[in-house]
Amino acid sequence: MKIRDLIEEICDDLGHPEATKHVLKILCIKNWLMEATDLEHVPDKTLIAWGLPFMLVCAIRSRSEEIASKKVRSQRNGVINYTILPAIQSGPAMKAYNWAWDQIDKSMNSEDWAARKLQGWWRCRKAETLGFDLAEIHTEGGGYMTLAGRIKAVQENEAKGKMSVMVPFWRNKKKRSHASVSKKYEEEGDSLSILGIKATASTSLGRWMQDQIARDWRAHQDEPVDCEVKTLIEDIVEEIAPEGANPTPHIHRLVTLNWIEQIPDLIPISDHFWDQWELPHGLVAELKIAVQNVVQHH
Repeated sequence: MKIRDLIEEICDDLGHPEATKHVLKILCIKNWLMEATDLEHVPDKTLIAWGLPFMLVCAIRSRSEEIASKKVRSQRNGVINYTILPAIQSGPAMKAYNWAWDQIDKSMNSEDWAARKLQGWWRCRKAETLGFDLAEIHTEGGGYMTLAGRIKAVQENEAKGKMSVMVPFWRNKKKRSHASVSKKYEEEGDSLSILGIKATASTSLGRWMQDQIARDWRAHQDEPVDCEVKTLIEDIVEEIAPEGANPTPHIHRLVTLNWIEQIPDLIPISDHFWDQWELPHGLVAELKIAVQNVVQHH
């Protein structure tokens, strides 16, 4: 699976499709990562340092584990279906059994039997037309692909060839449409400072990513997303913070930049990230208490 497909899927699921292009620039263009499996070797702290939102990093790690598990199951099933079973079925006893069952099926339901024969004949002709060797079932990666999968791959390659012609035109149009917006942002100044926060990423690439997320937020919204974490921070600030304290910068830090919207999303956050985000210690302590209450009730 390509990183592009993985990131597009995750960003859509998390409700932030506008961030896809920025994340792909960091992973694919700046760091030369192409396959989803490449992310298995990148530590979470490094992804955070590159400016990726915390919830995006958690989702990437979860999906990577799912992909690895599916790959193991696919390899195991491939060995069973294309190595062990063919060896068993090629024996003389199995051939005699299949011939006898074929004759019984033909005599009992000749129409269904004929339909299956025609379907098998059509698949063989289709494979020959596409240039497939029916005796070669192994893929280059050591896995296995059915005939239907091979046909689909050919169709996808043809579609990608057509898309490669149109993509440059689409990109130029996109750049022109965003030119005026980018100029407006440059005149207004740094997006993070306008939100009342500063970049906490340890790399210049991470600071750029956080600024892009803030720019996208400013282009579409005026207030932080209304969610459990926003309400919780407002309640904590009202209860323990000095008079006149503003909760908005802390909400932007967690909700806008890191996509942390539900209280259970706070559970995997370690002290390292709490310190890096430079939140007030009292606020962090109260957030941890809220997390403990959620864990105890579940």
